[in-house]
Amino acid sequence: MKRLLLLVLSVLLVAVLLAPACKKPVNEEDRVKAVINETAELARAKDIKAILENISKDYKDPDGNNRDALKGLLFVYFQGYEKVGIFVRDIQVTVDGDEAEAEVKTILTGGEDPESIGDVIPASAGGYLLNIKFVNEDGDWKVIRATWTDIGFTNAL
Repeated sequence: MKRLLLLVLSVLLVAVLLAPACKKPVNEEDRVKAVINETAELARAKDIKAILENISKDYKDPDGNNRDALKGLLFVYFQGYEKVGIFVRDIQVTVDGDEAEAEVKTILTGGEDPESIGDVIPASAGGYLLNIKFVNEDGDWKVIRATWTDIGFTNAL
């Protein structure tokens, strides 16, 4: 169960990091948010290769997973579900030079990809608070570390 949760959270983390923004980012905070939103879209599409483009080669999470381990976790998770649903509910970003931190509330579903948050069945979804650290590598924001906490479906709304 812990391994599955790790896989789900890894996917969510990566997914939360990459979805395309509707408008061109105008500042560094917006650029980080755009990476988060783009990642969510790429996770819905199960595009591991594109997801990894936004993950630093120096990525390391508290469980000791590096970028290669994350790739494996994503593969296993995506194989386990026909569809993945991810909803980014709230993003708070702070930027300090070439480093940034984001706190992101998300809802993750496995086996379904609802059109809207109203279509989500609470019993089949989880709510998570992601704390993501970014580093600016040659002008691109990359995820270098991430942690997550299960906050429950209703707290992520």
